[in-house]
Amino acid sequence: MANQLQLKFAGTVKLDGAEISDFDPKTKRLFTTGEVAGKPVLQITDVSDPTKPTRIGNIDLSSFGAGIQSVAVRKGTGSNNSIVAISISAATATDPGKVVFFDATVSIANPTPLSQVTVGALPDMLTFTPDGTKVLVANEGEPNETYTVDPEGSISIIDVSGSITALDNTKVTTASFTAFNAQAATLKQQGVKLFGKLADGTASSVAQDLEPEYIAVSPDGKRAFITLQESNALAVLDIATSTITSVLPLGFKDHSLGGNGFDASDRDTIVGDIKPHPVLGMYQPDAISSFEVAGKTYYITANEGDSRIRPTADGVLPAPNATEGSIFNEEVRIGSNAVVLDPTVFPNAAALKNNANLGRLRITNTLGDTDGDGDYDKLYSFGARSFSIWDDAGKLVFDSGDQLEQITKTQTPTLFNANNGLAADVDTRSDDKGPEPEAATIGYVSGKPYAFIGLERAGGGVMVYDLSNPTAPQFVQYIRTDGDISPEGLKFISAADSPNGKPMLTVSNEVSNTATLYEIEAPNFTLQLLHASDQEAAVPALDDAPRFSAVLNALKNQDANKDGRVDYANTILLSSGDAYIPSLFLNAAADASLTPLLGKVGTGRADIAVQNELGFQAIAFGNHEFDLGTGFIRSVLAPDGAYPGAKFPYLSSNLNFAPDTNLAPLVTADGQEASTIPGKIAKSAVVTVNGEKIGVVGATTPTLPRISSPGNVGVLPTNSADIAALAAEIQKSVDALKSQGINKIVLLAHMQQIAIEQQLAGLLKDVDIIMAGGSNTRLVDSTDRLRSGDIKQGDYPIFTKSVTGEDMVIVNTDGNYKYVGRLVVDFDAQGKIIPTSIDPVISGAYATDDQGVAALNAQNLVDPEIKAITDALRQVIVKQDGNFFGITKQFLNGIRSDVRTQETNLGNLTADANLSYGKQLDPTVVVSVKNGGGIRNNIGSIFTPTGATESVRIPPEGNPLSGRPEGGISQPDLQNALSFNNALTLVTVTADQLKQILEHGVAASAPGATPGQFPQVGGVSFSFDATKPAKQRIQNAAILNEDGSYRDILVKDGQLQGNKDRGIRIVTLGFLADGGDGYPLGDFIKANPTFANRVDLIGETTTDSNLNGKIDAPVDPAKFDLGKANFATSGTEQDAFAEYLQANFATTPYNVADVGANLDTRIQRLDARNDSVFAKATVEQGGAAGVVTLKGGVAINQVRFTVNANNPSAAVSELVAFEFDGSSNVNLKQLLDSGKAKVISSVISNRPTRFEGESARTIGFAANTRIGFALIKNGTADDIQAGKTKEVVLSTSNNFVSNISTSGFNLAVEGLSIRAETVSDIRPLGTALQSGDQGELIDLRGISGKVEATFAMNREAAFNNQVYFYKVNNADGLIGNLNPDTTNSSVYLDAALRNLVTGADGKAVKLEVANQGESTITAIVDAGSILAPMLIANGTIEQLTDTNPNNNPAVFFPYLGANINKVDHLRLLGDNTFGFEDLVDGGDLDYNDVIVKVSLVPIV
Repeated sequence: MANQLQLKFAGTVKLDGAEISDFDPKTKRLFTTGEVAGKPVLQITDVSDPTKPTRIGNIDLSSFGAGIQSVAVRKGTGSNNSIVAISISAATATDPGKVVFFDATVSIANPTPLSQVTVGALPDMLTFTPDGTKVLVANEGEPNETYTVDPEGSISIIDVSGSITALDNTKVTTASFTAFNAQAATLKQQGVKLFGKLADGTASSVAQDLEPEYIAVSPDGKRAFITLQESNALAVLDIATSTITSVLPLGFKDHSLGGNGFDASDRDTIVGDIKPHPVLGMYQPDAISSFEVAGKTYYITANEGDSRIRPTADGVLPAPNATEGSIFNEEVRIGSNAVVLDPTVFPNAAALKNNANLGRLRITNTLGDTDGDGDYDKLYSFGARSFSIWDDAGKLVFDSGDQLEQITKTQTPTLFNANNGLAADVDTRSDDKGPEPEAATIGYVSGKPYAFIGLERAGGGVMVYDLSNPTAPQFVQYIRTDGDISPEGLKFISAADSPNGKPMLTVSNEVSNTATLYEIEAPNFTLQLLHASDQEAAVPALDDAPRFSAVLNALKNQDANKDGRVDYANTILLSSGDAYIPSLFLNAAADASLTPLLGKVGTGRADIAVQNELGFQAIAFGNHEFDLGTGFIRSVLAPDGAYPGAKFPYLSSNLNFAPDTNLAPLVTADGQEASTIPGKIAKSAVVTVNGEKIGVVGATTPTLPRISSPGNVGVLPTNSADIAALAAEIQKSVDALKSQGINKIVLLAHMQQIAIEQQLAGLLKDVDIIMAGGSNTRLVDSTDRLRSGDIKQGDYPIFTKSVTGEDMVIVNTDGNYKYVGRLVVDFDAQGKIIPTSIDPVISGAYATDDQGVAALNAQNLVDPEIKAITDALRQVIVKQDGNFFGITKQFLNGIRSDVRTQETNLGNLTADANLSYGKQLDPTVVVSVKNGGGIRNNIGSIFTPTGATESVRIPPEGNPLSGRPEGGISQPDLQNALSFNNALTLVTVTADQLKQILEHGVAASAPGATPGQFPQVGGVSFSFDATKPAKQRIQNAAILNEDGSYRDILVKDGQLQGNKDRGIRIVTLGFLADGGDGYPLGDFIKANPTFANRVDLIGETTTDSNLNGKIDAPVDPAKFDLGKANFATSGTEQDAFAEYLQANFATTPYNVADVGANLDTRIQRLDARNDSVFAKATVEQGGAAGVVTLKGGVAINQVRFTVNANNPSAAVSELVAFEFDGSSNVNLKQLLDSGKAKVISSVISNRPTRFEGESARTIGFAANTRIGFALIKNGTADDIQAGKTKEVVLSTSNNFVSNISTSGFNLAVEGLSIRAETVSDIRPLGTALQSGDQGELIDLRGISGKVEATFAMNREAAFNNQVYFYKVNNADGLIGNLNPDTTNSSVYLDAALRNLVTGADGKAVKLEVANQGESTITAIVDAGSILAPMLIANGTIEQLTDTNPNNNPAVFFPYLGANINKVDHLRLLGDNTFGFEDLVDGGDLDYNDVIVKVSLVPIV
């Protein structure tokens, strides 16, 4: 027949008995049962050369029992030896027998067993389960010869998952039939033949009557079918529970039907008189074997037939029972006088009883009298003279009818139904069981299941059938060897296990005592490779993944010729990597709503569940698998509670996982069956499809370290451009598979560029197919339809040659579930592909759009589990992703190797968010410290464009489903980036302790190290030298104002500066405050809990963390939480981040790009850059007249402006610096409103007596900013912002900038002369807000405790004025919820009076001075607040607060909205220097009526 196997004789060996054999692939030994001088022996034969099998010797087993019944071999895995199991009956056969275990390398000279266990009576056939963890033993339990003892039949289950040498009877479980004893009547009615009775007439129980003969384990190892030959039934064993779950009657074969005939007589004149007869055949199978077709399990039985006779032969017992069957005999010939045929049923009874017809046929006398009248209404013969196929419910799907007799009649007529192999015996078994099919086994050859049926009679030999269609097997061959008589056992040896690389069949012949080996010439093997790469599910996959499943299912199950069978039974499904990618799809799997679908939710688990459901059998590691780190890979591959993990292995031959603690535990031995190592990692695996072993090797781009985050995983070659070295690494795994006898190998190569896969092809040998990955190269053929907008990028497949000139093909398709790749190709008997077998009509790329689904009529083939998963994800994505809080134009870097070694923009952003959050509760907080290890993911994507080897980093993508805009930072983004969601804690530390905290943060920094303790900070800038000893690494450190200018010098040149015990309030993580990551904060708190004043925003649960003697409740969120975000608990990092984004970047995108360590300014690694913590900026001409540019320095460059001269006749003016964008039309109001302009100072024309002039002002500017200047004549920035018309002189149109040098420049305009110099000094305490829109304030939020305030006051006015300061909530002047711009002036005044700044005596600090006089007042005031000045014009506070409404003086505030006539009455004249105008309508607006200059010193 076309494309079918053929057996041919290889060799034979004469033995001492030959019933059952098994083969060990590792030692090339054949183990056969035998007997010498009445003693049981295990015979060992060397079949390394199948043409010359050579006996090694026998092992005497008589010390274990009287008879060897069966043998089975478990092939050793890896370096482990194989194990041989032998069933041995006891000296008294009805006593319990044994199973003895030997090492397959056992020495004949010293045959020491590994172990032995006791099983049931007469243990017959035994077998290992497919996974090798159990041995199943059929304890036949036959009655003794006198039929006085009838032991129960049973199945022994031996647990051999552990050490064989430690095996004992505690590992043996017996599955009995006793539960069926009470069901005898029901079983008989159903057709189970129960008939046994002891010699004394006692009926046997069901358990005694049933005699297990042979076992077949289902391919999945969960169940076993056991033949109960004499009872014409099958038993079903649940292996996991060691329970017989059912006894299935097999029914009877109607021999009266055409095609079911047989030759019934050995006394007729016609040899091979095959015809129908009115007889029912009992199937009564002996051997049984399982196989699988199209995912369904079937069982084949050899329907030999058997009867019960005691004694079993003449002379076994002494007289009077010396005759066979004298005690019990169910056999009777139809022609016997004992058989009376019912005349109604058999009107031709006399003719039938003729010896030439049915008279000689043996039937059972236990069945047939259906009406109980003493005659036979039905005739039941032994065996069905056939083989049968049964489904997994025990339903008959095929019987070979009369084929076995017809074939032997045609091919070996002289031996037709011969008793043995002699022509003289022709036709002598026609009256009994004909050819007597006894043995049956299954072998997969070239992906087809074949049945091998051994005939005990008719000259013996083996029938071969193709079982590709279990309902209609096809006869292939009948082969026999002269001299071989009565095949009892068959052993199929696959090509991978064969000693010569070709499939083989071993036949053990019981009568001739020979073991014969047949070599099998395999037909071409047709493989259907369904493939994908770069699945990378994003939002489009919500539709494409289900459609992908539909197309996949259609191709798997396609039956183009409508013959009822799938076109390509030998199908495998593989992916060349990037099975997932950081995305909304990936993130949504963490939502609790997915629990019913995933078992246990977690980011990325839906991606894996989809791969599982699609049925991928192996996937290569791509680059995107590593994007979220190796810990993430472990979280999706490994089982976790109800989450099953990946049901397939991940492969890569050039990655070393041993150094990585996350992935090392998942590594398993290479070259194992893929289905047995789900969720594991290996270099290679084997996919067995219908018995054919396909080797699969993975390979990953060596550019991995620079395009992803492989952690400690080693990548070979280290030179990513050395493709020859890469090929050498891959070849090692290919060679290892070849050494296992595997000759069909697929390489899953994720190389990012298909040109590299093409280059690899020419450097490799013994690889048949390369599946490319990472390049998304759209290979198509002339018959393929592309999705809309797609174009062809190459031919499918690419035909190429190996380094040795062998044919090879390369395949690839586009990713993202957009196409299913299909390669149908033939392999010859040597495992080489046949390029001409690839038909472009069949192979190619199948689009998964709606049109592609419809083209295959696959609309109803969508996988329901995948549909349920994607539907659930869609709901989560729409819900969660629409919850976004801010926008970024930049990728936010949370890469493990970066956040643990350097400053990143995401580290800065989340540290700043914590700082802002902390300040909401406690304005004295100035520094934020967190550990980089707490940042778990990026916000945005690392994307390697198609065909590229270098990645790009992009901000979060928009999502039209949820309404999230491009760059939108959503809830899932925050949850991924800050997955620990640490609680926030406020702590006060000393300057010395803060240095220690920073020192600890960098103490573990070293080349190649990524310590989780590495800090990410806000409010501080520092440099460190990792070459110095730990605790001595911080070189310079400064605490910064909100605008980035200097607030406090902490460390300079390695030395702590200032009072080491001064308090600094910080916000940190509760984890760190508890000592997490080794931080010393916990010790600091314990040493002085009162000073530390620890406040846990979420409160305390069971531990008094701040040591105040109680368990603190959570802080009222209203005190710090703006309430714009509510998905995370108030007081946690996620909530802080969300609120910060909402407040600052809801409409104006964050736009600070992440930079390398060489450009970092907050955390300066001195191995990457020069120290610039205290470096001054340099000044350059700004590219336009009247413009300067500040270069270098830190993130904020400081410039000190000093008024050198003024013109007394000039108007009072205010000088402003603004960011210049090159526009000729400068809109100062817009610049002020947007924060891109800062007030330098007001300059008054008429100074009071003894007033020395405006104070110098130090202002910070962002690095590389181009700065222009504006003089607002006789007005202020407040006026401009209020929409008032004022004359403005711009330096960009009327250049007044001169003397530009690297260190400074001059400003000269309207009689003013100002010198500007770059400085690195600390700005005076209190000035942090004085460059803002509302700058007439003193900011004491950055410190706690007390401050010594010295107020110097001058006056140039007739009015007797008083000045006070009051506390406000923020720079906009809020007092509680009272806004000065919208609140009634009197109400606001009352609130201000209630919040006046008081001195140590508890009284309000009052400032007043005589005209042209000067006064100085020193007071001790509370820190921690913003102070705003107010002026009581020509009056006193007593007048304000008395009951007389007619003497209330006017009061002026820094806020125009609170002033009478909305006039600005205050000007900032320098750092902490304020000028007042005391007339209600603004008078002459000279702002010299009162001038107050404040000096502030913190009290430690």
